[in-house]
Amino acid sequence: SVTLPVGAPDAGNIDAAIIEPAHYNPAIGVLYKIGTRTVRFTLDFPELHPPPDTASFKFKHPAKHDHMKTYVDLLRRWLPTVRKEKPVGTILMLPGYGLGKSSLISWGLFFADRGWRVVLIDLRGQGASQSPYLTWGVKDKDDLHRLVELLQRRHILKTPWLYFGISYGGGVALMAASGAPRPDGVIVIAPWANARDVIPRFGRLAGGWMAPARDSPQWAEAEKEAGKLAGIHLSNAVPAQSVPLIQAPVLYLGGTADKIATPAEIESLAKATPNASVKLFPGLPHIVVSMDIPIACHTIISWLAAELHQSSQRPCIIHRKTADSHV
Repeated sequence: SVTLPVGAPDAGNIDAAIIEPAHYNPAIGVLYKIGTRTVRFTLDFPELHPPPDTASFKFKHPAKHDHMKTYVDLLRRWLPTVRKEKPVGTILMLPGYGLGKSSLISWGLFFADRGWRVVLIDLRGQGASQSPYLTWGVKDKDDLHRLVELLQRRHILKTPWLYFGISYGGGVALMAASGAPRPDGVIVIAPWANARDVIPRFGRLAGGWMAPARDSPQWAEAEKEAGKLAGIHLSNAVPAQSVPLIQAPVLYLGGTADKIATPAEIESLAKATPNASVKLFPGLPHIVVSMDIPIACHTIISWLAAELHQSSQRPCIIHRKTADSHV
């Protein structure tokens, strides 16, 4: 991978790293834990050979260890093979709230395994970016446009190219896709439609009774102060206003049990998008639908083939069982 700092008027606001296309094999998977809640996946490993240990993470053969406890950034690890591929296109990946580009490594390798050049991105306030505050797409969309132009100048942006965003990154992707340079496609998982709606909703789920309601004086004061710090107005962070301007096909993915990016909100975004496809997975909440690659695999591959004529011969990992998936 290579790091690409973006030279912008207010300098170095986002950070990007590249995964080149190659064939990758899954090494482990499949259990991650957040607080007291646990999500388990059982996967097939059709091409796996016993992987070596590494200094940073001890791989264990899945035949002996069906489940391993890990955090989201370590949800799945993959091992590259020797043979690399010429890229079939480029995918710019945007992470979720409170995360960074490392949280997208599994998704990045999923696409690189199928021939795509992947650019993992830290937006403002994330990971290695040099900006301390999230701007909910208001400034990020311009950063992304400058990044695309930089990749074009360096002959890195192989077409077709797409935005891929999860949760927070999904909303930012929709905002960025509404302007030039325009992508050839967009894939968003559990995106938000309006920052002023989703922030208090997330706060209530995370903080319970301590989180102020949107119509409370505390919320108004907090919004004003946060806007000053980040240099934005949250009233401008509204992907729902951007999606009618998107010219590329958009794939919306979500879960019917998502309390943050609600099914109704996703369907409303899709309805306002000129060329949209929607898939809602029954019973899946926000975190699970954002990280569950096996369950989304067939939908994504079919959509890429239908909309961008990019087919893949690599099989999907079989998703046998999901238990305790109430995160």
